[in-house]
Amino acid sequence: ITGLDAVDQFIKVGGDVTSTLPDALTLLDNPRLGYATKLGLHPRDSGGDAQVALDFDFPAEKNLTFARVKIGVSADIQHVAMKKIRFGQDVTDGNLALKLDQNGMRVTGPVTYAGAQLDIDWSEAFADKVDVTETFSAKGRTSTGSRALVGYDFRPWVDGPSDVDLKFTRHADGRGLLQADFDLKDAVLAMDFLKWRKEAGIAAKGSLDLQLNGDHPVDITGLSIAGDGFA
Repeated sequence: ITGLDAVDQFIKVGGDVTSTLPDALTLLDNPRLGYATKLGLHPRDSGGDAQVALDFDFPAEKNLTFARVKIGVSADIQHVAMKKIRFGQDVTDGNLALKLDQNGMRVTGPVTYAGAQLDIDWSEAFADKVDVTETFSAKGRTSTGSRALVGYDFRPWVDGPSDVDLKFTRHADGRGLLQADFDLKDAVLAMDFLKWRKEAGIAAKGSLDLQLNGDHPVDITGLSIAGDGFA
């Protein structure tokens, strides 16, 4: 209890919990919290081990409402597995750090998604009146197969591995913008209609700006490829 020498006193309660990820998500999805539901996460479709630190801070009031309770959650989560997290694909082999309070959430760390090993940084805003509700960035190496699994199979124009630096922003009205930069040195590029081809091992870069409505592509507003003999 703090503020004993002031008009208002505050009570802080905290503790550490070690549990499975499904149990931790079930706790965070308590009807008064609902965080897992807000994020589209289903405890039954998850796996992993979590070390969670919980903090509750609230005024010492007789008629206290839950809206007056401040919540802080931090967690280290190992062996993360989530089914059909986005575009119908699973996350596996994740080792993530999570920070969450009543205003938002941030998750960072390495995962395997659709067969690609990525370092992710995912943030969600929980406030009612915000323009940007979600930001997501990922860096790592993708393959032809991993791109195809999420609906972005660029064959025959691009075939082979590429390093990607991806940024995604979602607005409250559902609009989204995906921006991606690709290092295509190890991929084969073929533009037969331009009589141009790049073999693996030759430097090349690419970029993509894609407008989305929800998870559905709407418009490509930027697309470029630059390499030897092609720009």
